[in-house]
Amino acid sequence: MPIVRGCRNLLVAVVAIVAAAPLAGGPAAGPAEDADALFSAGNWAAAATAYESIAAKNPQAAMAWYRLGVSRHQMKQYDGALEAYGKAVSLQPAMRGVHYNMACALALRGRADEALAELEKALGTDFITPEQLRKDDDLASLRDRPEFAQVVDKADQKVRPCEHDPRARQFDFWVGDWEVYTPQGNRAGHNRITRSDNGCTLVEEWAGALGGTGRSLNFFDTQSGHWNQVWVDSTGGILRYEGDFHDGAIVMVGHPAGRNNGPIIRTTWAPLPDGRVRHASEITQDGGTTWQPRFELLYSKAE
Repeated sequence: MPIVRGCRNLLVAVVAIVAAAPLAGGPAAGPAEDADALFSAGNWAAAATAYESIAAKNPQAAMAWYRLGVSRHQMKQYDGALEAYGKAVSLQPAMRGVHYNMACALALRGRADEALAELEKALGTDFITPEQLRKDDDLASLRDRPEFAQVVDKADQKVRPCEHDPRARQFDFWVGDWEVYTPQGNRAGHNRITRSDNGCTLVEEWAGALGGTGRSLNFFDTQSGHWNQVWVDSTGGILRYEGDFHDGAIVMVGHPAGRNNGPIIRTTWAPLPDGRVRHASEITQDGGTTWQPRFELLYSKAE
């Protein structure tokens, strides 16, 4: 398969996905198999001729029209590619790749408004990264348009939704490398909190001063609207918490794993004016009527 640039990076990916798919209207056989083999080999001129024949005999074969468009696109026959893409998308409006490819062909033909409209449609059918949009040479003529910047921003929101959701950033005050002490000044350990998965998770790596270790995964669940934490430590202890952001602090409540009818633990993380973070935990044995302290820790940025 040839190495190609720009929009044709997407086209190559589509080749890998669709080359084995039977054309609409029946299982691939004879001419269709030959066309697919030419398409997979990157013999664009011969593939285009083969798909033209198939589409003429079966005008409802959406994939044949799509592959004809790809083949013409690769040969820089952009008007012919647009005609074939148009046929394909009229038969299958949600077909993956076609709106993006149409945008590339339209941009290369100087039809910027139409290209931008197709990119908007492509955001609904394809996984498109902002980096792909910024680097694709076929879209270079669109980059100075404010509408293009809006498309890039929408792509970023789709690819990295947690970076754009302020709720998922509420716990960012905990991110960092911390030396952890008791209120009396005794060192309790070291904790490293990192943002991961494009900001969708906070990963905690705890190393206690006495040798114990633990990790937690923290995330905002957009369906429930609550923060969650799952903690596992080197003693086999497991805790699951759920809670919310209140008055600048994260407060979560949960049970030791497997003890849903037992004690309830409430833990609070709160940023302090001097840049430290207070981490305090309480426990109740009577369903929340009375609470007893479990621990209190103060986090200071590690040098």
